[in-house]
Amino acid sequence: MVPELAERRVWSTTKSQAKRGFTVDAFNLDEMTKDPAYLGEYVIPVQPPRTITAGQVLRLLHLLGQGVPLERAAFRTDMSISAGEEVLNALNVIDTILRRRLKSLAESPHPVSDLLSNIRPARWVVLVRRANDLTAGVPELAPRSAVDELLKEMVGPSRHILLHKEEHFKVLKGVLTAWNIATEAVTLVSARKDLHPSLASYAEKHQLPVSINVDKDAELSGLQVDSVEVGDPPVRVQHRVGAIARRTYQERLSSYELVLLLIVSALLDGQ
Repeated sequence: MVPELAERRVWSTTKSQAKRGFTVDAFNLDEMTKDPAYLGEYVIPVQPPRTITAGQVLRLLHLLGQGVPLERAAFRTDMSISAGEEVLNALNVIDTILRRRLKSLAESPHPVSDLLSNIRPARWVVLVRRANDLTAGVPELAPRSAVDELLKEMVGPSRHILLHKEEHFKVLKGVLTAWNIATEAVTLVSARKDLHPSLASYAEKHQLPVSINVDKDAELSGLQVDSVEVGDPPVRVQHRVGAIARRTYQERLSSYELVLLLIVSALLDGQ
């Protein structure tokens, strides 16, 4: 039953509206149009794929070198723990190679990393700044087996970058180009006086000139290119070229820094 008040005209009780009344209009639901978005299918916005950049990898390595735990370093660089573990594994591979010059692992003077501890703070600033310009990223890091193999083939205990396959020349050229490092900042030295024709061809293709006789160079005089063994059982590679960082060049790139940039490149699969 409808209350009697609902059928009468309602008068305002205020003085300004005391002489006029008003009525309340009802809504006709049949005449209302339906909002096409009402109860429609909700489309979840597509998020752009998450990528890993050279800057993230380099900053992670910087934090690890400062003793920051892996989990915290990964969080601060917006990387997953699994990706951080791959970076740490690559670093461990390099540190193991560098420690060959020591009689035992216990003799290492650097508790965190032999590689990272030998890069000066001022150079970290330069490299991180350059890394910020490298915006290209990859959806995931290169497989661990591929990274391990490449680093073991290309890095010697004296931090020489060893080149004995065309892939190695390509990777080194990519590192120099990506990080805006002039070719003159490194010197390529043949381990033998008779440079193999294949190595000469690879060097020419990738515009990396190789020196055969370095005795006239005071910085490189008497240099012996690091040895490297490949295969199972391991066999020493006789024909190889060593890329040596030149501290005398205006870039003042150290051998430790060159190895560091090689790690980043290997993890990003040549990026």
